[in-house]
Amino acid sequence: MIISLDWLSDFIKLNRSPKEIADKITLSLSEVEKIEKKRSDTILEIENKALTHRPDCFSQLGLAREIAAYFNTPLNDPLHKLTNTKIKKPNKNLNLSVSLKNPEDIPRYCTIVLSTIKVKTSPEFIQKRLISCGIRPINNVVDITNYVMLELGQPLHAYDYDKVDGHKIEVRKASKGETIVTLDSVARNLDKTMVVIADDKKVLLLGGVMGGKDSEVNGDTKTIILESATFDGKTTRITSKKVGLRTDGSTRYEKNIDPNLAYAGLVRAAELLEKFAGAKVASKLFDIHYGLPNPKVIEVETDRLNTILGLSLKPEDIKNLLERLKLKTEIKDKLLTITIPTYRRDLSMEADIAEEVARIYGYDEIPTTLPKGDIIPPFKNPVIEGQYQIKNILMGLGLYEVHLPSLIGNETISLLGEDKEKHIKLLNPTSPEKTYFKRSLIESLVLAAELNSKYFNNFGIFEVGRVYEKTQKGKLPNERIKVGAIFLYPKTDDIGNSFYKVKGIIEELLNILSIPLPEFNPLDKHQVFQKGITAKVGDYGIVGKINPQISDWISKESNVFGFELDFKMLISKRVGKYYKQISNNPAIIEDFTFEFAKIPLIGYLLSEIKSSDQLINQIDIVGTYNNSITVRVYFQDPNKSLSSKEIDPFRKKLIELIGEKFKGKIKT
Repeated sequence: MIISLDWLSDFIKLNRSPKEIADKITLSLSEVEKIEKKRSDTILEIENKALTHRPDCFSQLGLAREIAAYFNTPLNDPLHKLTNTKIKKPNKNLNLSVSLKNPEDIPRYCTIVLSTIKVKTSPEFIQKRLISCGIRPINNVVDITNYVMLELGQPLHAYDYDKVDGHKIEVRKASKGETIVTLDSVARNLDKTMVVIADDKKVLLLGGVMGGKDSEVNGDTKTIILESATFDGKTTRITSKKVGLRTDGSTRYEKNIDPNLAYAGLVRAAELLEKFAGAKVASKLFDIHYGLPNPKVIEVETDRLNTILGLSLKPEDIKNLLERLKLKTEIKDKLLTITIPTYRRDLSMEADIAEEVARIYGYDEIPTTLPKGDIIPPFKNPVIEGQYQIKNILMGLGLYEVHLPSLIGNETISLLGEDKEKHIKLLNPTSPEKTYFKRSLIESLVLAAELNSKYFNNFGIFEVGRVYEKTQKGKLPNERIKVGAIFLYPKTDDIGNSFYKVKGIIEELLNILSIPLPEFNPLDKHQVFQKGITAKVGDYGIVGKINPQISDWISKESNVFGFELDFKMLISKRVGKYYKQISNNPAIIEDFTFEFAKIPLIGYLLSEIKSSDQLINQIDIVGTYNNSITVRVYFQDPNKSLSSKEIDPFRKKLIELIGEKFKGKIKT
C-alpha cells in the first residue's frame, strides 16, 4: 500500500516529517519499506501483509485516520457527509433494469446511469496522485473510479451504457462454458463458482476482479453506468486465483470491505464526474442489499485493560485514546462501552480493544516488567502418568513397546475365533484389514508377534492402548484402556517355566505400582487362551498360553504366551508405598512339607497360611514333588525373641488349617 503525503493533506495537517510519520506507522501498524520523493509528492510504501485484517487501511482516508490518531491531529473525514448525501434527481430517466440473483455473494450493489459524459484527460492533480500511487492515468472516467478507490477504499467500475445489451444488468453466477475478454485483452474461461455482472447477451464484468473489454469506456462514450458494489471476500479470492488475475479491486474486496462504503463511493465518484466530465444523473439510484451491518458494541473494564497492558490508565485517558481512532466511548464507573464503526470489522473482543489502546498509547511507552503471579505446579493427570509409569516398568523388565492400529480385519477375528457381531464395524473402511475396532489388545498384538517371529523366536512386546466395546444403538462406544503383552519362548523351554516367567512379570509390575497381588485362578474356557495353562488375574485381567491354532500361525518354532490387564482397575487398586521398621528380634524359620490328594492353588494356599496368624511374617515355596509341597515359614515377634516351645501352638494351628481347608497332612 502506498501513502501519498500530498493526498493526506486533504484530510490532516501534516506538521511532521516523512520520517516521523514513517517511524510511527512502522511501530503502530505495519513496516514502512520505503520513503520516496516523486515530483512534488512524497510517498511512503507500506508492507501489505500486516494489513490483511484491515481493509479500511487500503485507502488514503483510512491511513489518514490512523496517522491523525497517532499524532492526535484533527481529521477532516468526508465519509459521514458522503453517506448522508442524496443523489441528485435525474434530468431524464434512461432505461435500466437491475436484478440480483445471489445476494450471499454481493452484500450490496449500487448503480446509476450518468449521461452527457465528455471523455477527456483527467485534471492534473488526479493524474499526479494516481501516478504517485502506481496507477497509469487513462481518461477522466476511468481515472475517477480509480481515484475514489484509492481515496476511500471502495472499488468502482464504469460501463459504456450503449454497449450494454437491453440496458439490463444482471448479477449472477457464471454459466458453464462462459468466457470474458477482460480489460487486459485476455480471454478467460469462467465456471459456476464465479460471480459475474452480465447483460442480455454477454458477461460485462468478472465479479470483484476486472471488467470486460466489450463494455469499456472510450473516447466515444457519452453515457455510463456507474457501479459501486461489495463483493464477498472469499468468492473474490477464489475467482482471482482461478483466473490467475489479481487487481487493485480484488485486493480490497478479498479483505471484506464495509458494505456501508459502497454508497459513499458512488456519491463521491458521481460528484467528481459531474465536475470533471460534465456528468448528469440520468436514472434512479439502484441500491440493492438485504440488510447492512450495524455498529458493534464492546464493553470492557478499565481495570482489566490495565492488567492486560501493565498500565495504570484512568478511564478518561483510555476514552481519549480510543476516540482518537473514532471509536465512540462512554464511561460508567470503570466500565467502557465502545461503539465500533462498521469499517473496523477487525474489532470484536476485549483483546482487540487492548491492542488499540496499546498502539495509540505507544508500544515504546509501555514499561517493561516481568510477569507477576504465583508459580503453580502443573496438574498431573493420573491416567497419563499411570500409562507412562506402566510403560517404563515393562520396558525395564525387558519388553518392547509397540503402537498398533485400532482397527483389525475379518481374517484376524476369524483366526482368534471371535464373534465379529460383537465388534464395532466402520461404515466406510479404507481397506479390508481396517474394518472393525478391536475389542482386545491381543487382537492386534498377535499380528505384530507374527511379523516379528520371522526374525526372532524369543521376545516380549506390549502395548498400552484403547479397546472399543459396543454399547446400545445410538450410543458412543465404550472406550477402555488396557495393558496387553505377547511373549515368544523357544519350544525347547519348559511350558510351566515360561508361564511363571510371564506371571512373574505381572507380579513385579503390580509390586512396583504398589498394587496388592491378586489370586491367580484357573480359567478353563477362552477363545484365545489355552485351557489348563490360563489364569484369571484377580479382577485385573487374564494371563496364559495362546491356544495352539493361533500360536502355530504366529510361529511353529515358539510357544506363545500373553496377558491383558484392565488399566483403570489397576490404577484404582494402588495403595501407595509404606515402610515398616525391621525387627531387631530374630525369626524362627521352619520348613513344612504337606501332602495332598490334589495340589491346591499355590497362591490361595500361601495367602491362607500368611493370614492365619500375626506371628507368620513371611512364607516361601521351597519346592513341589508329585502331590507334596514344601513351604518355609518365618515366625517372628517384633517385641521379643521367640523360643521353639513358644511357637508350638502356632505349628499345631498351621497343621490343623491345612487339614481342614485343604485336606492335606504333614509329612514327617
